Amino acid sequence: MDKEVIIAIVMAVLVLVSLFQTFQLVGIGNKIATGALSASTSTSTSGQNLGSGSTSGSSTGSSASSGGSAMVGGC
Repeated sequence: MDKEVIIAIVMAVLVLVSLFQTFQLVGIGNKIATGALSASTSTSTSGQNLGSGSTSGSSTGSSASSGGSAMVGGC
């Protein structure tokens, strides 16, 4: 295959992927606008309490309470 043909195929695939993602984004936006889909947050109190700074048996308690990243799904 010629170099230009390979580049054309790759560009076509990238355009198709971007079109697919655009349709997905528009669909999600329509669901949010109609209220069919809503964003929610959940809090878990099992094991780590980041607000009070307690370590509750975790070795990352001090870094988590000072704005560092907390373990997700850890023991």
